[in-house]
Amino acid sequence: MARVKIDLDRKIGKIEKTLFGSFIEQVARSIYGGIYDPSSIHADEDGFRKDVIEAIKNLNVSVLRWPGGHFADTYRWKDGIGRQESRPVRPNLVPHWPGHSPQRNIIGTDEYVRYCRKVGAEPYIVVNCSTGDATEAAEWVEYCNGQENTFWANERRKNGNENPHAVRYWGLGNEIGIESQVGYLPPAEYALKARDYAKLMRAVSPDIRIAACGSHIWDRDWGIAWDFEVVRQLYRYVDLLAIHTYVNNDDDDFKKYMGFSNVINRRIENTAAAIQSAIAQTHGADDPVIQRAVTIAMDEWCVYSCSKSNPSTNYEQSYTFEDALVMAMYLNSYINHCSAVTLANGSELVNCIAPIRTKGDKLLLQSIYYPMAMYAAANSGEALDIFCESDDYETSHKMLGKFRTAYLDMSCSHQGETIVLNVVNKSASETIVLDVEVSGMAVREAKGLRLTADGPKAENTFENPGEIRRESVAAIAFANGRQTALKIPPLSLTIFTIA
Repeated sequence: MARVKIDLDRKIGKIEKTLFGSFIEQVARSIYGGIYDPSSIHADEDGFRKDVIEAIKNLNVSVLRWPGGHFADTYRWKDGIGRQESRPVRPNLVPHWPGHSPQRNIIGTDEYVRYCRKVGAEPYIVVNCSTGDATEAAEWVEYCNGQENTFWANERRKNGNENPHAVRYWGLGNEIGIESQVGYLPPAEYALKARDYAKLMRAVSPDIRIAACGSHIWDRDWGIAWDFEVVRQLYRYVDLLAIHTYVNNDDDDFKKYMGFSNVINRRIENTAAAIQSAIAQTHGADDPVIQRAVTIAMDEWCVYSCSKSNPSTNYEQSYTFEDALVMAMYLNSYINHCSAVTLANGSELVNCIAPIRTKGDKLLLQSIYYPMAMYAAANSGEALDIFCESDDYETSHKMLGKFRTAYLDMSCSHQGETIVLNVVNKSASETIVLDVEVSGMAVREAKGLRLTADGPKAENTFENPGEIRRESVAAIAFANGRQTALKIPPLSLTIFTIA
C-alpha cells in the first residue's frame, strides 16, 4: 500500500514550458544525417527531414540548445552565415571526439533558427567562451537580435532575414571546468571572463536571459565549489546557472539504477543551496540585489544505456525500458523543484544519446522518447508539493552512501480544473495500490496514460519498434469528490489526469 495527499494550496511554483527542451550539436549524426539530410525521401525544401520534424513536434520540445556542448568551444559562428556553398570547411577540433568529420558549416545560425521555427522551439545559443572572445559573442547577439542600422544586423538582412531572430536564451560556454577541455579555466578566472561576455551581450540586447557555465559533474570537491564561486561573482550579470547530469546502469543493478531519483534530487538541491549561499554571503539580507533570482538550467541531462553490447563510448545509444523510467524520474524531479529549475535540455535530440534515431529513411522512437513526450504534453500550470509515501528499499551511491528510496516516484501539477499526477513504479514485480486524497477542489474521476513493457531490458528497435507500449487507463471514480485507490503495475509510468 501507498498513499498520496494532494492539496491545491501547497504550491511549489510555476512549471516553465522551458523544462521540456532538447539539444543538438555536430557530433555523431545529430545534425548531419539526423535533422538534416537533403538526400532523404523525407527532406523538405531546406534539406530537413520532415519525419524528424513531426517526431520533434510530438515530443513538444520547447527550447532547442545549439551549437554545443563541446562543439561550442571551437565554433566560429561567422563561418556559418552567408551562402552555404561559400562557407569554409574547418577541422573538428573537439579533443573528446577524435575521428569525427570536419565542420561543414552547412547548418549555421540562420538555418538553426529556421529549424527552431519549424519544430516550434525557442532557440538557445551557447557562445564560444573558450577560443572566442566577448566582442565576437556580442556581435553574434547583434546578428540575431539587432534591430537598428548596424553592421551585423545588416548582414543578417543581407542573408535574407529582415526581422530579428529574437534569440532570448544565451549560454556562456560549456563545461569550462574540464581540465582536458579547450579553454579550461578555474572558476574565478572563468567568472571574470564570463562577466565581460555578459556585459557586452546584454548591452546589445538587454532583455536576453544569460546562463553561466556551472559544473558538469556533482562532486563535493569540485562541482559545488565551482558553482558557488561562479554565482558569487556573476549573479548580478546572469539569470541562470547551467549544470549537467548524466546517469547510467554500468553495474547492471536494476534496484540501484532506480535509486537515482534520490541522486538527481540531491544534485538539484545542493546546487540551489550553493546559489543561495553564494548570494547571501556576498550581500546582506536587506540588500535589494539579493532579491535577484538565479535559477538552474539543467541544459544537458540524459541516461547512458551501458552494457557490453552498448558501451558508453557509443554515441548512438539503444535505450531500454529501465532507461525510460529513469528519464521519468528526472522529469518528476524538475517538476518537484520547479522553483529552482526553470530550463532543461535533454541530450541530445536525434541519433546521439537521443530519443529519436534514423537509419536510412527509417525513423525509430526509442523508449526514452515517450516519457519526455508524455510529461511535456500533460504538465503545465503550477507544481504542487504533495505528501507521498510508499514502501522503500535500501541502496547506495558514492555521494550519498547508503540510503532508502521509495518504490513510487511522483510529481503533481495543477492547471485550471485539472490535476495531473505522475507516478513511476520502480518495483520489478509488485503492483502497488495507491490511496489518493485531494483537498482544495472536488474531483470526479481519474483517467490515465500508461507506459509499460515486458521487462526492464525491453527496447524498441528498427525491426521491432513497438516493444514499449502506451496504454489508456479507464476512468476511476473518486468517492465524495476526494478519495480513490489507483493500482500501479510494476515497471510502469502512469500519468493520471484528475478532473
